[in-house]
Amino acid sequence: MARDDFVSRSRSLAALSLATMKTALSCWSLALAALATACGTRVTAFSLDDASADRAVADSASVDAPLGDAAVDSARDVVRRDAAPLGPMDMVVTTVSTEIGCARDEWCWESPLPQGEAAFASFAFSENDQWIFGGAGMALRYDGTRWTRVRTGTRANIVGAWGSAPNDLWVAGYRSASGGDVVERVLLRWNGVAFSPAPPLPMGMQPRFVHGSSANNVWAVASAASSLDARVFRFDGTAWTEISTGLASVNPSGLWVESPTRAWITGEANGPSRSGAWRFDGTQWSFVGDLSTLGYRGFRSGPVVYDGSVFAIVAATSGGLDGIVRITEGGYFVEQSPTRMLSYQSSLTVGGGSLWLLPGSGSGASSTVYRRRSLATGWTSASIPAGEHFRAPTVMVSGSAAGAWMSNVYADLYRLRDGSGAGTITLESPAARPRTMRFAGRRSAPSAAVTLSNSLLVRDARTAQWTVGAPYSAPLTHAEYLSDGTLAFGIIGAQVQRFAGNMPVGAAYGRDVASVFARSANDAIAVVGQRVERWDGAQWTALPSIPPMVGMLPTRNIRQGSIWRDDQDVFVGGGVPLVELEGDSLGVLCRYRDSEVFCVNAPTIRDGGPSNVNGLVRGEDGALYTLLGSSFSGGALYRIDRETLAFAAVTFDGASRTWSYLAGNESTGELVLSDGDVTVVHPRAQRAERYPVPVSGYASHARDVHIGDDGALWLLRENTEVLRLTPSLR
Repeated sequence: MARDDFVSRSRSLAALSLATMKTALSCWSLALAALATACGTRVTAFSLDDASADRAVADSASVDAPLGDAAVDSARDVVRRDAAPLGPMDMVVTTVSTEIGCARDEWCWESPLPQGEAAFASFAFSENDQWIFGGAGMALRYDGTRWTRVRTGTRANIVGAWGSAPNDLWVAGYRSASGGDVVERVLLRWNGVAFSPAPPLPMGMQPRFVHGSSANNVWAVASAASSLDARVFRFDGTAWTEISTGLASVNPSGLWVESPTRAWITGEANGPSRSGAWRFDGTQWSFVGDLSTLGYRGFRSGPVVYDGSVFAIVAATSGGLDGIVRITEGGYFVEQSPTRMLSYQSSLTVGGGSLWLLPGSGSGASSTVYRRRSLATGWTSASIPAGEHFRAPTVMVSGSAAGAWMSNVYADLYRLRDGSGAGTITLESPAARPRTMRFAGRRSAPSAAVTLSNSLLVRDARTAQWTVGAPYSAPLTHAEYLSDGTLAFGIIGAQVQRFAGNMPVGAAYGRDVASVFARSANDAIAVVGQRVERWDGAQWTALPSIPPMVGMLPTRNIRQGSIWRDDQDVFVGGGVPLVELEGDSLGVLCRYRDSEVFCVNAPTIRDGGPSNVNGLVRGEDGALYTLLGSSFSGGALYRIDRETLAFAAVTFDGASRTWSYLAGNESTGELVLSDGDVTVVHPRAQRAERYPVPVSGYASHARDVHIGDDGALWLLRENTEVLRLTPSLR
């Protein structure tokens, strides 16, 4: 199966993941205009009415940045389980633990750690020189003591790697447009100091895979930008030469080179349609045979050569079982597989004198990693802890017989070591793994806080350490901080709860709570069902009722409630279901002043679609801002006149954008929005700056945004990942 398809299909699988919070951090390179000379980057600031605004493009220099002082190799809270029946594998697995700060003005990983990009490729020269590559140009290098981030200078997903020596490493990758179409492929070469573009392929061909047997025998499988048909080129140390005879209309899924006169490709061909392997004999390629004759429909992994034999994972036809085949010049031989519970991410890899079988992540995959130390012995196994097989490793790098490093599309980083265990895998997880995450409230706080499923994850601004709070009785959906950083109120299980520290105190109040806003521990406003209520330090008291609005169901609660207030006014917005369309809603905005309430319907947008008031933020010009639209499809930015409650659309480049999230900084009045990237708006100056978000192989855009009192930008990506942009940029 092609790596392009693998990464594309990983995007949907990633939504099933449980986010792993680890104890180290890798910084992503997104230097902006202030560092353009040093880091080779560009960012364009644009006016609210500037029709020529550019999206910023970030390119990075190739420099090493350490992930920390040392990797902590010991396992904690070891949970041992029974070995698989095929035989014990004397190993344990632990996550690497390192500590790092954000050294440059760029988007930096906060969670998961040490970095959050999917791993797609690996290569090892020795036990003290190992590499893992992945989404958005990610490259990590291990020197026997610690992992170091290496800048590749590309945002492409790196899906293939091969090297002849520590100063001669080749990587291939691609970059996709938002619709999934491949728009660029890259081929880079490491010279021991930095990555740089490798000698280009002839005729503008786009590299797909790279492999070789020496510095003067490097091969690349390539295709034209508009075609999947394979063209094979060989680099002799000076120039590329095409060697594609016999490969017409072949779409390859893998490449392995043994020598200048012996190489293997797996894939599919058209005319006639067939799946199988092709062998190069020094002159031309020849087809080994059609896999369908054995009951298989294609390959799940490309060829690997181990102990002189060629192996690959094959996918069964409907109703059959996947397996492993040995490929020879004369045909295929079905090997005894340790498991038939494989997935499209399953892979075979060679390292440390062993043949490894990784079952892959996702439904239907085995919960076991397998190792074969020689062809004369059977497979040994190590069980993945219960509940973890959805996050099973898909990439392995092994530089010694003693063990290996592993990673996957969820950015987990594991280490395998030989030991005296009875065939178990130990997964160390220093933090909770929530199904969903969201920023705690929409107001600025001294330190970032993220709500987990049933607890709170808080970052100490002084130590940069994250702390997971004790689990609550029900999911925490909102946490309201005061200006001094005190957590005062939260919404737990759709009820308002007061807090002392990070723990709720007193009895919960109300049901169907949509939002809460606090000025102090004794002064808070909440939207509860159809009511707006105030906390005075002793009890909740209802404010005047919202008058019936046109087309609204009086028995329905306010959805997606938003609140903002100052000494004079309390503003409440949200959406209420319509009579005609039960699943739709109409926006409403109310102002409470001097015991009176004044309400208006929000204007409808997008051909009468939902116009919920999503978020209320005060700008530095004194006006209120909100997003009108659906929380699912995004909304348009509107400015609200505080006296008349009139809505006026705010446009960029002469047209409205579709924004997903709106937040703000209470002290500066800046607005921060997300539409995939992050934009900071300065209303008084009629100015905005755009900060592009690193694009990954499966998690590509911001899902929530936040701006801290220190000026740092924070964002959630795919609801399970946290990044921040250091304040010195701003």
